[in-house]
Amino acid sequence: MKKWSAILLILVLFTAGVCLAEGECKSLKSLDCTPAYKGVDFSFTAQGHDMLFINYKSSQESGQFLLKGQDGFFSGHIDMPGTYDGSNVFITVTTMKNLVLIEKYNTKTAVPEPAPGPQQPGRLSGITVCIDPGHSANCPTGTEPLGPGLSGTKRQVTSMAQGTLTRRMESVVNLEIAFVLRDVLLSQGADVVMTRTTEEASLNNLNRCDIAEAGGADIMLRLHCNLVDNKNTTGIQIYSPKDSSYAKQLGSKEDWKRWNEMMLTAMQASTGNAKGGTKMTNDYTGNNWAKMPCFLIEMGYMSNYGEDILLSEPWYQLLLSEGMADGVYAICADRGLLK
Repeated sequence: MKKWSAILLILVLFTAGVCLAEGECKSLKSLDCTPAYKGVDFSFTAQGHDMLFINYKSSQESGQFLLKGQDGFFSGHIDMPGTYDGSNVFITVTTMKNLVLIEKYNTKTAVPEPAPGPQQPGRLSGITVCIDPGHSANCPTGTEPLGPGLSGTKRQVTSMAQGTLTRRMESVVNLEIAFVLRDVLLSQGADVVMTRTTEEASLNNLNRCDIAEAGGADIMLRLHCNLVDNKNTTGIQIYSPKDSSYAKQLGSKEDWKRWNEMMLTAMQASTGNAKGGTKMTNDYTGNNWAKMPCFLIEMGYMSNYGEDILLSEPWYQLLLSEGMADGVYAICADRGLLK
């Protein structure tokens, strides 16, 4: 009985934060972290400590530094310039004697919302483009009707991709590229409507199409990243609606096939990525419910090591965006919408 009482006492002391190895009370309160631009802000209380080590690690960088507290309170900023926005960061706090107080606390760097660039007169003046960054951190549940003139329902949101190497979530990459595309389109005179500008948005596909329609969009671009089991698969894929009533009102199958090829050709020319293809399909409710030409653009494969990295590189994001703007111009010219 004495043996079990002793074990119970040790467990109680350990749970309360007592460090028997150092012989003094180490009352530790939970780490509080706030995502920051290219880093993380943090604070916690560890009574009985003057200095501690804080260790951090992301998919892109790691490090350690000595932290000095005041009356047991610790706070500061972890600067992570080499870490992608919206990336997971794991934090471990240890004593000077390498005793772990907090192990692998998971937080993230912030996903900034940059201000729009200036709109200038250009070849897309008078054209309104809806940019729809696919997915988000808050995904709605349930089902939605497949589309006008189509039977059946489909899940509102399917699972998103995650980078094989970068470990970034598709929703963050989609949003990041959407901001680049927005500025490219504005610089060419287009008006731009965005279905979301934050990771916290919760939208189903019908909501996204409603935003495009309310904004008077002439064309809708749905930005996504691909994921498959074969890590060697690469390329850009363009998907458009096939049999929905709205699609039939906008053009024939020959029209849709031509528009798909225009977008793919423009993006391949801009990026130098010759792999890819196009397809008309009823599978995507976000395409089917759009009342304007709508294209789901799989910009690359996060399951492929090379494309996973490229999708997060600013220079490649710009090439993707310039290619999409070229595609918008070609399609709008084909439809006779340009002034």
